[in-house]
Amino acid sequence: MKKLLVLAALVLGLLASTAGSAGAVGWPASCQTLLCVDSHLNALHRRDARLQARISALQLRVTRLERYFGGLVKCIEEGPLTQYGDPNGTFGYAFSNNGTDTFFTTGLDLTASGDPVDGWVMIDGCNTSTTAKPALGRFPLFKAPTHAPHQR
Repeated sequence: MKKLLVLAALVLGLLASTAGSAGAVGWPASCQTLLCVDSHLNALHRRDARLQARISALQLRVTRLERYFGGLVKCIEEGPLTQYGDPNGTFGYAFSNNGTDTFFTTGLDLTASGDPVDGWVMIDGCNTSTTAKPALGRFPLFKAPTHAPHQR
């Protein structure tokens, strides 16, 4: 039994001497009783449990963000943008309902084949919706998305 206590004291002494050199929490210099050692180890264990819980929560958040944004990135396409309309630049773009009769209306449009490009926009190539709906604030970063990730 005496050998076991001496061995335990040597192990604790070794742990105490290496804790500071490994960048870990230092051992209290005044800790000389088993009750003090036990108290310090319990405090370290509680701290470790809190850090492990925080790491787990952060890993879950990263996984959810990767799943959402990874799917979204697969769907992003670039689209050419052109301002059509009055050549004087005073009125929107030319529009035709039947392909022959045109009239000027306001706005920007995706560039028609062969036309000059004025700029570029990002387009969700996976969205098949035919009607628009508000999306701002729909997916806050601290929550998991409530829909399936975009699929390509």
